[in-house]
Amino acid sequence: MNDSSPIQEKTQQEIVQSEKQQTRQLQKLAKASLLITSTLSLEESLQHITDAARDIVGAHLAIASMTNEEYWTQTISAASFSEKYAQWHVRINMYSGSALASQVSQSNQPIRMTQVELEARPEWQELSGENGKHPILRGWLAVPLIGRDGRNLGLLQVTDKYAGEFNEDDEAVLIQLAQLGSAAIENARLYTQAQEAINARDELFSVVTHDLKNPVSTMKGFAQLLRRSVDRMDIPDKQQLADGLQRIDKAATRMTALINELLDIAHLQMGKPLELNQRETDVVALAHMAVAEYAQTSKKHSFRINTEVPELVGWWDTTRLERMFGNLLSNAVKYSPQGGTITVELAREEREDGPWAIVRVIDQGMGIPPTDLPHIFDKFRRARNVQGQIKGTGLGLASVRQIVEEHGGTVSVKSKEGEGSTFTVCLPVNLLEEEDIE
Repeated sequence: MNDSSPIQEKTQQEIVQSEKQQTRQLQKLAKASLLITSTLSLEESLQHITDAARDIVGAHLAIASMTNEEYWTQTISAASFSEKYAQWHVRINMYSGSALASQVSQSNQPIRMTQVELEARPEWQELSGENGKHPILRGWLAVPLIGRDGRNLGLLQVTDKYAGEFNEDDEAVLIQLAQLGSAAIENARLYTQAQEAINARDELFSVVTHDLKNPVSTMKGFAQLLRRSVDRMDIPDKQQLADGLQRIDKAATRMTALINELLDIAHLQMGKPLELNQRETDVVALAHMAVAEYAQTSKKHSFRINTEVPELVGWWDTTRLERMFGNLLSNAVKYSPQGGTITVELAREEREDGPWAIVRVIDQGMGIPPTDLPHIFDKFRRARNVQGQIKGTGLGLASVRQIVEEHGGTVSVKSKEGEGSTFTVCLPVNLLEEEDIE
């Protein structure tokens, strides 16, 4: 005997249907969350939020609007329509909100109304009387978009449900969607602000370096011009004057190199590639010049060059390779504070893909702990055994890697703590053929 009544069977069916509806909504919400959080564009985020709201709740119209806190008015930012509201695809931007919308944004609390409740409100009468300016609301559910600091960002609204009135389940789902949307909106705004800051920084670097280079170039030009004039004159202390002008010329050259290095560091920090000025360059000659310069900076260290070839010419950016040598030798001096021998080895290696230049800089210094070795070329990364003892920015070796990799080469290190380090640079020679030059 079946004891269940028709009323009980209907109730059970309604429960089953409600559970199925909730499951579908949750599945759609999970799918929408992936889409919403995968974009950093504010416009795209708002459109994804609005489309998801209409689809999950099952409404003919959904609107996302941003709040103007000064007047607590709403500006439509995204809308999603069914075919029923196709005529509003263009004109929806004319809709500026109502006292109902302001109530939600000021209180940061959701409002849900049946059609009967809505029609009893004076605000609905006002909206329904403004023919042609916006769709007439038919049942209404609005939830606030709230920032991490509790400030109202805007509203997420749906109207005209496909079947029946908006219920508690619809409100709960829309609140969850609004929480996801609020985080996505703030992330998109932060990303936009970060991009604007990066662009402003790029522009500032360009302006500053341009403004610095111009007077330095002028100073260098005048020094060279005066020196040529002095060479033609027969005056007392001619050599002393010529030497002074030469020092000015060298100082201007050094200043230009520092400005260019500043630009490269900026590119390194921003992850931008370098613009290489490649020409025929003898890496052996560069090594000799770099060692001669650093040999004058320290009395504790002795410098030695071992080279298998008298010259090793490749198609490289001379200035950047000078900086590479400078950073490697500077590190070798800095991280062997007790002194010792610093050796630069150079060799030419024939490989299947052509000739390569091999450069090694070897010191007898502090060495690098094994756990730090995999990260020693990372930006702002310094070995633990030198932190707090030897000053540094953590950019020197990162700059070396950038320069080497931009040339298509590799840089590596072998080190033992307390015994020293060997940095090995491999550069493809890449000499241009005569037909390429033509």
